[in-house]
Amino acid sequence: MLLLAVCDDMPMECVNIAKQIRELLGQSGMEGVIKKYISGQELLDSKENFDMIFLDIKRCCLF
Repeated sequence: MLLLAVCDDMPMECVNIAKQIRELLGQSGMEGVIKKYISGQELLDSKENFDMIFLDIKRCCLF
């Protein structure tokens, strides 16, 4: 089982990213726990050993 973290200062973005990750895990048949954080300090204070961390992802469009 994977232990994953999503950290974004925008709470709704954090929730949306975690949802997308959860869907991808389900599609691949993998199990995982996703923890959400809204600040870098909160993430650092958690003292968890994550397998993967997703940090403040910005979406943009290329024209």
